[in-house]
Amino acid sequence: MAKAFSGWLLCLSLSAVAMPVAAQENSQIASRYQSGADLQTVVTLLQEEALNEQGQANSLSSERAYREQIVAQEVGGKGRDPRTVEYEVVRKLLDKHGTRGDTLLVGEALKRSRDREQAPLTVTSVAPGISQIRMPTIGVGAASQVSQALHEVPYNRGIILDLRGSTGDDPQTIADIARLFFPQSAKALVKTVGTRNRVRNFESAGRPIALDIPVVVLVDKTTREGAEALAAQLTQTGRAQLIGSQTAGADLYAETFALPSGAAVRIVTGHWRTGDGRAFKGGLEAIEANAADPVARAVELLASRPAEPRRPTIFPAKSQIGDYQLGFNAGTGDLGIPGSFEYFRAGESGLRPKDELKVWFVPDFIVFNYKPPSSLLNYFADRIYSFASDAATDKGIRLGSNYNDVIAAYGEPGQNGYNESYPFPAKSRGNRQDRYYVNYDALGVSFGLEVGTNLVKEIGIYKPGS
Repeated sequence: MAKAFSGWLLCLSLSAVAMPVAAQENSQIASRYQSGADLQTVVTLLQEEALNEQGQANSLSSERAYREQIVAQEVGGKGRDPRTVEYEVVRKLLDKHGTRGDTLLVGEALKRSRDREQAPLTVTSVAPGISQIRMPTIGVGAASQVSQALHEVPYNRGIILDLRGSTGDDPQTIADIARLFFPQSAKALVKTVGTRNRVRNFESAGRPIALDIPVVVLVDKTTREGAEALAAQLTQTGRAQLIGSQTAGADLYAETFALPSGAAVRIVTGHWRTGDGRAFKGGLEAIEANAADPVARAVELLASRPAEPRRPTIFPAKSQIGDYQLGFNAGTGDLGIPGSFEYFRAGESGLRPKDELKVWFVPDFIVFNYKPPSSLLNYFADRIYSFASDAATDKGIRLGSNYNDVIAAYGEPGQNGYNESYPFPAKSRGNRQDRYYVNYDALGVSFGLEVGTNLVKEIGIYKPGS
């Protein structure tokens, strides 16, 4: 009887063990509760995924675990909810064979885990050209928040990444944040090493934004797990300086798995590592420990470096923007790189009535290609916008500059052909409610600003007078 029981459980577990917790609806799973299914799933996880206190794979008997459940149900479980009895057996199994911190999540504990709020990221300009980004927790979506912050604050002299008291549990998010500071040539940006030395490398397809900017990382004894891995990746590679007290050395990597009953189990499955495989179990030692005011000291270090003005990439007078020259022959309008385009027949765009228009949306650029009636096949680049992270004009306006910066550099309304005409056709996807455009027709330069913040989000050039 016991052998048949265990065989049935094994078959049931094959589809349960790898299910992510977010993929299951609690009420639906609970209605299909099968006694022993949770136990089998946990046993399989402990055997194949989890680390024990010695950092090794577990060696435990499935048959013994089943017998413990049967005894618990027959001796102390009569008249009780069998699910509650099974949960007790699972907890004992985790205590005996798991790692400190392995836990069963049921009821309110599971709800709190799912509903856990991510403390908001804050960004503050703390000195001319120096900004502090404070990250109490690093949750999914944090990389886009950091990227957005870097477009909104001045940081040409340096960034203070404040990870004091911070934690994180998603390796891909950590890799995506690290990518903001590392070139594409740096592949793995964080690793996890699990049982039997199974290594998982986490890369990022994101764009570097602050590649050449000095960085100081602030840490303390409560910086742990993913946040500690991020600090290690930035500082052990020499990319950033470290200030603060020694970090926790909490390098255990835990994952949450759904159970067939609707509960979940959180277990340690490996260790965090830097992208090149370095460990930090003993904690990270700061180059300057126990500074009385870490932020002030970070500002002092960054301010002591000579300011490096951002190199311009946009020269309206030369009709040059990045690697593009205004007016280049775009052939049939296909720029030969990944992207998408919108086509408008002559008169449809409302911009140049006699010409056909293809608006190309490619990485970092939007290109308006027109085909005049005199051209049989060829389109020509008439207006080009850049939203590359390093976009900056020869007068110092960059992404993140504000409206006042623009008019101080290029002229107030009434000067240099200032107008606020919208450059995109009405039906173009580029026609966005959250943008307005300041154009200088006499200079051939245009700025897309965000409604509400008045910050520059894209910079364009076009033929003066058009």
